[in-house]
Amino acid sequence: MAKSLAILFFITIIFASKGQEVDLPVDFRQHNLMESNSSLVNPVFSLNGNNSHSIAFWSRWQWQTIDGDPTTFLLNYTGQLNHKSAIGASFFQHNTGTFLQTGGILNYAYSIRLSPTATIAIGANVLGFQQEFTNEIFQPNPNIQLPQLEINNGFIVRFAPGIQFNVDGFRIGVSSENFITTSENQTNSSKKIYFAHTSYNFPVELFDDGNSFIRPSIYIKSLPSYDTQIGLSTLFSISKFWVQTGYNNFYGISVGGGAKFFKRVSIGALVEFGTDASIEDKDPSFEIVSAFSFGKQKIREEEVDVEEEEKEKEDILKELAKEEEVKKTTDSLAILKQAEILKQQKRVDSIASSQQDEIVEQASGLNEQKSRDSIAQKELEQERKDSIKTARLAKVEAANKKAELDKIALQKELEQKMTDSISAIKLAEDVEARKKKTELEKAVTFEENKSKTKAHYEEAVSENKQLPGYYLIANVFGTKRYYEIFMKTLKDKGLEPGSFYRSVNKYNYVYLKRYDSIKEAEQARINKFKGRYPDRTWIFRIKY
Repeated sequence: MAKSLAILFFITIIFASKGQEVDLPVDFRQHNLMESNSSLVNPVFSLNGNNSHSIAFWSRWQWQTIDGDPTTFLLNYTGQLNHKSAIGASFFQHNTGTFLQTGGILNYAYSIRLSPTATIAIGANVLGFQQEFTNEIFQPNPNIQLPQLEINNGFIVRFAPGIQFNVDGFRIGVSSENFITTSENQTNSSKKIYFAHTSYNFPVELFDDGNSFIRPSIYIKSLPSYDTQIGLSTLFSISKFWVQTGYNNFYGISVGGGAKFFKRVSIGALVEFGTDASIEDKDPSFEIVSAFSFGKQKIREEEVDVEEEEKEKEDILKELAKEEEVKKTTDSLAILKQAEILKQQKRVDSIASSQQDEIVEQASGLNEQKSRDSIAQKELEQERKDSIKTARLAKVEAANKKAELDKIALQKELEQKMTDSISAIKLAEDVEARKKKTELEKAVTFEENKSKTKAHYEEAVSENKQLPGYYLIANVFGTKRYYEIFMKTLKDKGLEPGSFYRSVNKYNYVYLKRYDSIKEAEQARINKFKGRYPDRTWIFRIKY
């Protein structure tokens, strides 16, 4: 009896808190991390630092309530292995308001150069932490399905991958906090947390340090059971200080900044003011960040490009020097050969007249040698000409081959354009047919449609760009909480429900499916949505 009363009291406390307090999302609330510890947002951000090694600390106090502040503490080390890869290790403690998570993070990121101005970076965080329920007074019944009780105590491991494409200062990337996890309630795809971002670095010439920039960015974050977060932020960073400002549609407006000392130490703070109607009465949230960098400063990508260029130039010069050396050697051999011929000629001229016959014979031999040398010289000259001719023929053949490939590519391009043109014509015909069909259906009056169905029938003009058609309505809700519970119930049954909101009556309409004709919708209503939904349904038509 006492246990049942305790459970009932615990449930009452939870529902009372739901009516008075705002549920806090389950993520790490790391959306403001732009200068330090940003690898918690996307693991590839560990490549963004300017120093080879750094140790940073981050803390966040959410809303500053008197008792039980949701807080986050992170102590992080990041090390640059080279200009392409980085590693990291962190210790953190995260208080969600319901659970306390204590553990560590291992980080690795690698950058691949696609061109002189474009790179793609991939990375991952591996998180391991012990999760404990912050209130041990009550032992809730596990059969009671409440959002606050969906996560259990125990040790949890998560794999959080990330990827980013960078070209000329423009960056776009995506990451997930719990892409793979040992937590049973988060293995479903609908429980995953995804973060997508894009930004651009505008270089600023201040203090001539080469690292000053302004970085505006936009991000979107999907959270299970919560509205999608959309945010804007801008970071202005130079060698002496940094400032940032941002806006998150759930947490509100943030302003922060910090100072940098000796290009090694950075200390700063940030304050965030709630602007959403559900949290505008909350106190501000505070963050404190600090970082210490050591080791050599990381080589910038532009400097790496220069080094690679210089290395290529050196290799080319070495090749030219080798060719010049070979040419010099060939010329030296020819000179030595000519000297030997002259030496023999002088020897013949110095023979005494008494040995005239021998001299004639030797002269004849010398003439034969000269003839052979002349023939050899002609052969060498012919070989050189043949080599040049062969090289020219190879060049012409390569040009002809390239022209043939270009011709084939052009032909394929023309064929593709013709295919695309045919597809475009077919698509236009389909659109025109659909338009005619829609115009015919527009002529159907409310009374005619209503007479075709014996059930409840309504129609209205499209709002909020809602797609026209016939909707099989399952239920209508004026309260968001009951609407969300009903949607979850349908999804648990394996259905794929949709909904639309009418500002005229401020109701959410939940439908099973949209049909193009009243006949299809009426048939689905009669056969109980092919037996998948036995409860009562009715038809609502949306017109242009």
